[in-house]
Amino acid sequence: AVLTLRSRAGFVRVAMQAGAALVPVFCFGENDIFDMVTFPKGSWLRQLQDSLQKKLGFSLPIFVGRPETGFLLPHRRPITVVVGAPLEVPHCAEPTEEAVAEQHSRYIQALRELYDEHKGKIPRYNGEPNDIPLIIQ
Repeated sequence: AVLTLRSRAGFVRVAMQAGAALVPVFCFGENDIFDMVTFPKGSWLRQLQDSLQKKLGFSLPIFVGRPETGFLLPHRRPITVVVGAPLEVPHCAEPTEEAVAEQHSRYIQALRELYDEHKGKIPRYNGEPNDIPLIIQ
């Protein structure tokens, strides 16, 4: 599982300003509810997709769901949500970058521990073990 979280600390700043706790939450199975269409390297559709990714800064995924719904609705596959213990953060009207970074690191560590604790307990929809490492970038 890949999460883009290292460069996103605004939620930590808001929590510190509001005096709210940060609660680590992870959803297992979200990536299984739609199938992704991948184009072979060198095909014109892949070239178009890569070109748009360079211009927009993100990839435009093409996904499909259940055939009986015109591929628009997700597959009926389980999603399991696990919730960790709240992380109390100091209340501060104007938190420093260092304080935000410290609390952000605590949150990432708690999220990683939550994922590692539960990944082996929750199999994928097809029965395969859920042993995918968590990558936080």
